Amino acid sequence: MAFYFPEGSRLQYSVTFGSPVTITGITNANPAVLTSSAAHGYVDNDYVLYEGGWEELNECVFKVDQLTTTTFSALELDATDTSIYPAGTGAGTTRIITNWVDVPQVANITRQGGTPITSDVELIARRSPVRVTVGSEPSNFQFELQWDPTLAVYKTMLQLSRRRANVALRILASGSAPIVGYGTMFLDNVPSFQARQSMRVTGSLSMNNSPFAYQS
Repeated sequence: MAFYFPEGSRLQYSVTFGSPVTITGITNANPAVLTSSAAHGYVDNDYVLYEGGWEELNECVFKVDQLTTTTFSALELDATDTSIYPAGTGAGTTRIITNWVDVPQVANITRQGGTPITSDVELIARRSPVRVTVGSEPSNFQFELQWDPTLAVYKTMLQLSRRRANVALRILASGSAPIVGYGTMFLDNVPSFQARQSMRVTGSLSMNNSPFAYQS
């Protein structure tokens, strides 16, 4: 049994992506192994963005375990279920993510969404409908920052927000493994006003696909 607390955690983003590496296939294994058409250049624990035929993995971020010059595994990605990851359809591209930027003066981070989407099926033999889970709601991370309009990173984040830019997300949770994702950044430029409390601005990162929380 263990207990974790948020103190010491860091919120980071990146808009720096390497050139696309063509992926010719992914194995239905645990962890999944990706094969590139040419040398990928990745090293262990690089972060990459996958865009390709596997819908459940498309526009997701994962860590790399370099195997050979043209193969690497997606750490902790269990792709053995072919109903989720259809065999032979995982071709696409990966791009390395670099230059992670610390988001300054984070007061809190909360997650919204990710809850089940259900459909009620009515059967004449039953008095009550059957509720079936058919998917999940989109996820987003909301955060509050202690407001300081002089900070260069804050100004950069505002520019990204105005462009509705897609960014890679990394939360380095204190004492545990990272949480990663890819989505659109938004940041408010008007702070809140409340007596005897520091002024804060709110922001969010709306995920294009499900975020991934590493276990180790």
